[in-house]
Amino acid sequence: MVYLRDAGTRYDTSLERVWKLLTAHASEMSVIHPWRKGWTAEFPNDHTMVGTAREDFGGKEVAMKVRFTLFPPLGFTAEFLEGVLAGTRWIQTYEVKGTQVETALVGDFQSPLIPEAELEEWVRNWLAEVWREDRDYLPKVP
Repeated sequence: MVYLRDAGTRYDTSLERVWKLLTAHASEMSVIHPWRKGWTAEFPNDHTMVGTAREDFGGKEVAMKVRFTLFPPLGFTAEFLEGVLAGTRWIQTYEVKGTQVETALVGDFQSPLIPEAELEEWVRNWLAEVWREDRDYLPKVP
């Protein structure tokens, strides 16, 4: 288990557009994050999305399942039920800072596939890539 706190990633956009980006993940996850193949999402209620996909990890395809619970406009929780980060839970919040929106994250990261000694570095690199891909997709959000 790796307890991680991260803050400071910023998007040059409004909070409204950040939420449009988040909701676009329901249907566009495999476009926004191409390493998530075959993404499908279900909505058990108005605030919850459960998604499944396949991910490449170390040359092998790994099934993943994640549950997102949205709390607009504050943020969301993510719980990885299967896959590389199975057992991981985090909370991500958003705060308007002038003309930007800043993210803050606190989480308990776990992995059945990544040794604990390597997990924090792997997660930090993974999060940086996820946020970069989100930032790159922002101009495409209607």
